[in-house]
Amino acid sequence: MTRSDALTRMPAAGDSGPFRVSAVAAQTGLSARQIREWERRGLVTPRRGTGNQRLYDAVDIAKFQRAAKMRAANLRLSEVKVALAVTSGTTGWNDAEGLRLLRSLLQRIGSQLAAAEELAAAIASRIARGPRPSPLLSSTEAASNIYRGPLLELARDRAPRAANKDASNP
Repeated sequence: MTRSDALTRMPAAGDSGPFRVSAVAAQTGLSARQIREWERRGLVTPRRGTGNQRLYDAVDIAKFQRAAKMRAANLRLSEVKVALAVTSGTTGWNDAEGLRLLRSLLQRIGSQLAAAEELAAAIASRIARGPRPSPLLSSTEAASNIYRGPLLELARDRAPRAANKDASNP
């Protein structure tokens, strides 16, 4: 296996890297553009190889995966950055500003969790009530009844004319 192949291979369990952007993208489901943007925003700091090439390790891949889950939960990138720093053991989050950010993040997550639980309860309640007639179906039936009368009258009006034409043409 060449060095180039080693850099682009898919990460295996227990493999620590290094990996290029393409391998990280394949592993995490993120685009190369997202990976570079999240690096620019400080979520990860890859080491650099020859030619200033980004090289990621298994820890970086795990951060990207956690960040992707947090983004899927509608956390802002600034909140994701704080959460990653706290969960990775980065120091410096014990100052007043860091604690304020953590409180804000915790409150936002709590609000989202409460909203999700409320939605889940409403969905469970609706499922428990079982099926009911669709209002769309009853509207369609009503519309067909509205037009059925005039269409039947039109058909009756035309039918005698056609019968008269047949009778007049021997």
